[in-house]
Amino acid sequence: MNDHGPIATIIIPTLNEERSIGALIDEIFSTNPTLLVIVVDDNSSDHTGRVVAERAEQYPGRVTFFSRTSAEKRGITASVLDASHQVTTEYFVVMDGDLQHPPEAIPEMIDKLKQGADVVAGYRLPYEEKQAAHRVLATRVSTALAKAALLLRGVKVRDPMSGFFAANTKKFCENVSSSPERFEPEGYKVLFDFLKIVGTSVKISEVPYNFRIRLGGKSKLSAKHGWLFLRSLMK
Repeated sequence: MNDHGPIATIIIPTLNEERSIGALIDEIFSTNPTLLVIVVDDNSSDHTGRVVAERAEQYPGRVTFFSRTSAEKRGITASVLDASHQVTTEYFVVMDGDLQHPPEAIPEMIDKLKQGADVVAGYRLPYEEKQAAHRVLATRVSTALAKAALLLRGVKVRDPMSGFFAANTKKFCENVSSSPERFEPEGYKVLFDFLKIVGTSVKISEVPYNFRIRLGGKSKLSAKHGWLFLRSLMK
């Protein structure tokens, strides 16, 4: 890690996010122009790569496009784990590419890490869920199951299913390397998998944020993801 360089990298897993990824990168740098960004793409069929390339020219040396076209395993978890091993900064932040996670929360997350937290979990403030009733129910049930599973390990967090979190790079990568089999690579809840592994051995902090309305793209969740989450509970 370079003590005199950028302190944090933003990891953004993408799949067909051409409508939002450019604006997201712009917003990230408006919060802190010294950050680095890795867009880790799971074989998008749209122009996500082209948009990221344009931002790489606009922000020289700060934006990397990491293509997983030839990857054996697809999924958000596999994408984030791959990207985490490319991080050279002391900390990293994981966020979605669809603008639902607000970049303005990033500085507070990084501050929590500087103050000694190993992991900072974002938790959504109350918001109107504009989804079908069965999707809302599935989300609430899975969140309750995740909370229960973590409580058995002595871990209490408000939103264990959050896709918006930050971590100490060294601490995260050490734990991933020690227990890779306990992650569900094709799944989508990296934070839950990590907290399930580390239990009370790491210091966890939390940051609230307002969940935004999706401005582009569509949800990638399917019945398969539900099965993968249930399988992850057993690992």
